[in-house]
Amino acid sequence: MNNQPGGQWPQQGQYQPPPPYYQPPPPSYQPPGYYPPQGQQSPQYGQLAPNAGQQAPYQPPTYYQPPMYYQHPPQYYGQPMQYAPPPVTYAPVAYLSPEQVNRQLFKTHCSRVGLMLMADEGIMAGVQILVMILGFVGYYLLRDAYFPWLDQQSAILNISMFAAAISPFFSHIIPAAAHGHKWGIKPLDPFRGDRLPAGFVLTATVTALGLNSLWGYIYYFCKNWVDRMIGPGMEMDQIYTPATMPLAGFFLMVFWTCVVAPVTEEYMFRGMILRTLSKHGATFGIVMSALLFGLLHGNMAQTPMAFLIGLIMGYVAAKSGNIRQTIFMHMVNNTFAMLPQTVYYFAPQYEQYLDDATFAIDMIEIAFAVIALIWFAVKHHKGIKARAYRLQTGSAAVSQEEFDWAKLEIPAQRRTLQYNLVKSKFGQCLTSGGMIFFWVSMLLTIFITSILPHLMSPFMR
Repeated sequence: MNNQPGGQWPQQGQYQPPPPYYQPPPPSYQPPGYYPPQGQQSPQYGQLAPNAGQQAPYQPPTYYQPPMYYQHPPQYYGQPMQYAPPPVTYAPVAYLSPEQVNRQLFKTHCSRVGLMLMADEGIMAGVQILVMILGFVGYYLLRDAYFPWLDQQSAILNISMFAAAISPFFSHIIPAAAHGHKWGIKPLDPFRGDRLPAGFVLTATVTALGLNSLWGYIYYFCKNWVDRMIGPGMEMDQIYTPATMPLAGFFLMVFWTCVVAPVTEEYMFRGMILRTLSKHGATFGIVMSALLFGLLHGNMAQTPMAFLIGLIMGYVAAKSGNIRQTIFMHMVNNTFAMLPQTVYYFAPQYEQYLDDATFAIDMIEIAFAVIALIWFAVKHHKGIKARAYRLQTGSAAVSQEEFDWAKLEIPAQRRTLQYNLVKSKFGQCLTSGGMIFFWVSMLLTIFITSILPHLMSPFMR
């Protein structure tokens, strides 16, 4: 049967579009379930309906409706549509880009570092208060029986120095070990690593001493100028003598400064903080750990100096992968800082000779530090330039400048995954939640100890 319009078959090669899915029924069409009145012919069948004049049971219409999902070709027009389930709608999901995910992970990591440092300050204060309370109670209970020769002022100084010497073992080690545990770092991992040449470690140590001496002269020059212009503050040089500090307390202070602090501070900053922050870039880890190390000191006399030394010790720790060399450097630096105080305590008659010798040694250290930093910068520039040229030309040969610089580079195995998509790492780090609490509290401490006394000096006269 020819179903084409006009009763003509299409010519060969002539395209005929398919009929539309929906075609209106003819005018004589009656839906199923309708029986015409008695005596009338059915428009569909041309004969009397078998049940003329009776009401037929209701049946759903069977005229065609396009399905939601394509199921039947057009030749099935008029047949009941098979059931199609309604489309499932899902709530919109905010998918994060890799950069956003990395930024969130990065800020979470930095926030944890800041909270760890806040916990360090809280544990240190708590341990010192607890030890001092127990020490004072024990002293007053056992004074008459065991310590009749110890006066009250000496007992207070000794107990205070003992509390200061023992508190870093709890405040530095415990939070740092807990922080490293989250990254899968074992407690003794910071002590394992490469051993650097002795000449390199000695050069870095003398450079750190030179930077320490340089900042000392800058600080005292600025402090004396501020004292003359505004007024002296409370941040004075404390010189201990046998009359102001008992011998036991002085030895505890030396032990705390030259032994305890280098070990515990290096374990926290170069052992754990540098190791974990370097996952976002070695340079970022070195600079940020040095900045946090400087802020932890909480005064203008030590904060800039600690930052400069932290840069050098951070580079040495990143190059070697352990803190053995940095502990040695830290001990040497603190020992040189305590040397004048020790001479003043035991041999005050040699004070003038010590001042002259210290000035000469400081000048030598500063000159050596300047030369070492210039040499480091020149090597850095030549090595980076040679490497860029080799990569640009596609040469496989390594030049002597690049080879020399590679000796000072952080080994490739020390460089873990870096989140290169994180932009403005320092700004993102310093604006993370836990980090804000830390640096705001430390800046407030620096203001109270180093700046506020000078501002209040005119009103205290």
